[in-house]
Amino acid sequence: MNCLKFHSSTLRVLASALALGLILAAPARGAREKRKKEADWKVERRKLLTQIEQQVAAEVNKAVDPKKVAAQLKLKWPVTAPKKSLKEIEEEVKKRIQKMVDKEYPMEGKKEEYRKQAEAKYRLHKIGDRVSFVIRGGRGTNTFVEGRFDAITATRIKVSNRWIVRSDMAMSDVACFDPDVHNRYVERYARVQLNKYKIRRVDYAEALRKKFVDQAYKDAGYIKWGKNWIAARDLLDRAIAFQRKQLETRIRPKLEREVFTKKGYMLFKGEWMPKKTATSLKEKLKRMIEEKKQQSQAQELFGPEMGAGKQGGMPGMGKGADMMMGPGMPKGGGADMMMGPGMPGGKKKKGNKGGGLFDEDQ
Repeated sequence: MNCLKFHSSTLRVLASALALGLILAAPARGAREKRKKEADWKVERRKLLTQIEQQVAAEVNKAVDPKKVAAQLKLKWPVTAPKKSLKEIEEEVKKRIQKMVDKEYPMEGKKEEYRKQAEAKYRLHKIGDRVSFVIRGGRGTNTFVEGRFDAITATRIKVSNRWIVRSDMAMSDVACFDPDVHNRYVERYARVQLNKYKIRRVDYAEALRKKFVDQAYKDAGYIKWGKNWIAARDLLDRAIAFQRKQLETRIRPKLEREVFTKKGYMLFKGEWMPKKTATSLKEKLKRMIEEKKQQSQAQELFGPEMGAGKQGGMPGMGKGADMMMGPGMPKGGGADMMMGPGMPGGKKKKGNKGGGLFDEDQ
């Protein structure tokens, strides 16, 4: 008999535990089902997005034709990537130009050539040579000097029977008589003429560069865009990418709306989701905004403590029973607070024989 009671009691305990387990498991099971449903529509959304991307790519590929884009850019088809860099091409053209410049304006022997010209221009006279020159720049009288070169000093030159002050002579004429001045003038003339010759070489090289470099870039597969040279293939790829992006921007939103609307989705906060889910999120967001608004209003009226959810009352009021007390009111609260003369349970005033309305003596 005791065994039967024990088993009966045990079964009741097990049944209660099982029932409790089922009750506790119900919310967990509901949460799992909710997560599963959410996961299901997110999986479906990923598939739909993949489908949309494929459709967009197909339409863009059909609309953007690389050959037509090349024609718009006036590029010769097919447009291939260049085999040489701009630097390599420039180095090749530079070597070609250098050969042409050296052939047209050779440097070899030029310095000696200009020295010989200077020696001839400022020929150094010897004693006894017949000479002629003009003094004082041709101003005044007796400015023309002609005769036999007879002598030279630090300040004068003698021609026939006439002494000429050096300061009256042009330095270029003095260079034909004084060896030191002569050497300086010869060196300067040779240097100046050689520099002029080098400038002609540079100008010629620049003219050739303008003629050959641009064409060399074009032949190698480059095109001038603005102030810079870029590979024609790169320009074509950029143009294709730009047109594809522009077209995708127009196609994708329309296609997304068609596909997702047909599947019962709606756009919420920039994200496609089932209408039921979106509506639920909207309601939650609306409640949160309303609660925040109410909390903000409470803080403005009663201070931060009320907004924070703490117990309190109006400013200057106490808590609990004391909250209703005011100056001059009995601190005992309870019955004493409500009792007064003539009220049941209240204290009678001495000498008040008339009593109140409810006086027992009446």
